[in-house]
Amino acid sequence: DFSSIDVSALGRFSPERIPQLQPLVRLGVNFVDSTDPDADDFKNTRLYLTGGIGYTHKISKKFEVGGDFEAGFGYAFFPDLDNTGTTYGAWNFQASLGGRAAFNPSFNLSIDLHPTLRYFHSLSPLVRFNGFSLTIGISAHYRFGTDPDDPKAEIRSLEFNEPVVDPMFAAMQSYY
Repeated sequence: DFSSIDVSALGRFSPERIPQLQPLVRLGVNFVDSTDPDADDFKNTRLYLTGGIGYTHKISKKFEVGGDFEAGFGYAFFPDLDNTGTTYGAWNFQASLGGRAAFNPSFNLSIDLHPTLRYFHSLSPLVRFNGFSLTIGISAHYRFGTDPDDPKAEIRSLEFNEPVVDPMFAAMQSYY
């Protein structure tokens, strides 16, 4: 048994022509530790960089679902693999397939729940950690820009000219 914490920064781009397909890039670090205090050989830290494509489908303005496919490379550090205190390292290949359900309380803020299936394959003889892992994550995203449905996006600016008021006469009060 082990625990894993993954912290990453994700960049996603929505092209104007096909906003549903979104190229993405992720830079992250993954910390793995054993839940057994006597099993330090599971402890490792993995730095990784992946790229891929995402698909997003808006159900409504507040909810969307989608999926991502990513592939890339990483480098894992094993600080106590053989209980001698020597740190070992290994390059690895990583691929992931994930789903996403998002709640968007506003255009700029999104809160996601995303299960992900990842595959790691070491590019060195250190193959002990090759295989699949299933994770369930919660994340918050900030989207830059203005909501296209916002009235401010429709009307860029209003300009008033010098107001012109026709002359008024007290004798024509009933007419006015």
